[in-house]
Amino acid sequence: MRKIQGLVVSLFCVQVFAQSADLALTTINTGSSFAITVTNLGPSTAGSFVIEDSMPAPARFAIQKIPAPWFCTPATPSSTLKCTHPGPLKLGNSATLRLRYVADTSTSDFVNCARVSHVVAQLDPHPANDRDCACVDVPHCQDVVLDLTTGRENGANLPLTIPDDDWVYVPGTGPVAPSLVTAALAIPPPAGTPGRWIAPPSGGTAKGKHTFRHTFTLADWWSENQCAIRLRFAADNSVAFLLDGKAVPDAVTPKDDRTTSAAFAKLTTVRIPLAGGTHTLTAEVNNVALGTGLFVHGEVVCRCSTND
Repeated sequence: MRKIQGLVVSLFCVQVFAQSADLALTTINTGSSFAITVTNLGPSTAGSFVIEDSMPAPARFAIQKIPAPWFCTPATPSSTLKCTHPGPLKLGNSATLRLRYVADTSTSDFVNCARVSHVVAQLDPHPANDRDCACVDVPHCQDVVLDLTTGRENGANLPLTIPDDDWVYVPGTGPVAPSLVTAALAIPPPAGTPGRWIAPPSGGTAKGKHTFRHTFTLADWWSENQCAIRLRFAADNSVAFLLDGKAVPDAVTPKDDRTTSAAFAKLTTVRIPLAGGTHTLTAEVNNVALGTGLFVHGEVVCRCSTND
């Protein structure tokens, strides 16, 4: 009877060992985010596992889109985060999770530590490698405001007939050229409204589509809850905006809504969140008459605290 019981216990131990998977975690700071990698050192395939990560406040993980199959909570900015991977993770394979963070008002360096554990009932034979930390060198944060207003340079209006290097004209053929700051077709906006019209270097007398482009770069540590484009615009005859090649749904004027002086009293206004990196704002103007032009009054605003 004891031998039978001993045999049962022995088989049970073999079964537990066969299901064990050693999960090893490493954390690397990549400047504006963390690369957290989980590697299965075996001997068995790992089922679902979870990463728990925390930073000292006020540093927070930014709002972001986590790629499948990872699932993270909470969805709002927080100093702690829990991310689950459904598995399986085979012997020798790795899974990497990238998390953006924002230091907010942090003025000194801090340490971020993450830990991995099994969700299902599996043995991790070496728990010492389940946790890893990375030091973060906090950059000195300063609010940023980039001017997108047509015909402005360092806060001052450019003189008429001077090329505007910020907004460039993109012809169907030929080289890209600076847009021309112009008074042609310039329907006066309400008093106190900044900005001027721009047109193709030719003066913009051709019918059809005319494309204007503005490219700018933000430091990569900025997050979408800190930065946004604030844009007011009008055009002759209509315009649609794209950000990084994707249409901005609300940034479009009605088709063939010819601009008049009255239209400036109701300039279309949009707010577009965006994160750090290089971005291209494109305006596609549709001209159905003898002239065309684009009027833009806007800015990119990045706040060290959450951008309202």
